[in-house]
Amino acid sequence: MVTNLTGSLKDILNDLTHKGSIVAAVAVSRDGFVIDGAKSEEVDLDAIGALVSSAMLAWEAVATEISASDPPDVVLAEFPAGPIAVTQVNKDAMLVLMGSRFCNLGRIRVETQRARAAVAECL
Repeated sequence: MVTNLTGSLKDILNDLTHKGSIVAAVAVSRDGFVIDGAKSEEVDLDAIGALVSSAMLAWEAVATEISASDPPDVVLAEFPAGPIAVTQVNKDAMLVLMGSRFCNLGRIRVETQRARAAVAECL
């Protein structure tokens, strides 16, 4: 399902969670605070924000250690409960998408890449 991701940040995040396999879409500041979020299942968005911020800092340290010129574009993790994708939308914020157990890594990666620019425009 391809939809036009425009409008307010809340509209974009809500649109992502209405796709069936995305259970949470969250804009998170670099320091771990939730800027805005939407969810279709019971998910603690504040905990996601804090944990993902710390995880992204760790991946940036990995990038530095391996002499990568830039931090990771997208960090993907696959859990039995579903995948999670994290991407930097600007220097101060990240987009986090959580998929259901029926969502695969390819789907969440595509949705993350597609939504990044729209979220960045809102911030």
